[in-house]
Amino acid sequence: MESHAAYFIGGLNIINLTIHSRFDLAEGGHNKRPIVILKNVFHDFVSFMDGWFMDKVIVACNDFNKGSNILLEGDAPIQDYEKGIIAFDNKGDMKVPQW
Repeated sequence: MESHAAYFIGGLNIINLTIHSRFDLAEGGHNKRPIVILKNVFHDFVSFMDGWFMDKVIVACNDFNKGSNILLEGDAPIQDYEKGIIAFDNKGDMKVPQW
């Protein structure tokens, strides 16, 4: 599922989905309302690299079977969460150093 460099000005809800392909939110975000990712199963890698998230991002109760970089910290390019990220009860590595 490709949404590379997408702007979600009005926010985004991804709830109760099963996504079999890579999910790419890299270089995106720019949300002025919350992004909620809740109770999903991601069978491939999920990328948030170099995103600018202006409002809250809530990630809860998901399965990241091949991981994600949503919580990766360190060298650029790294995502920016201006109002923070709330992440809990997720399965899988959420600090994968992958673009």
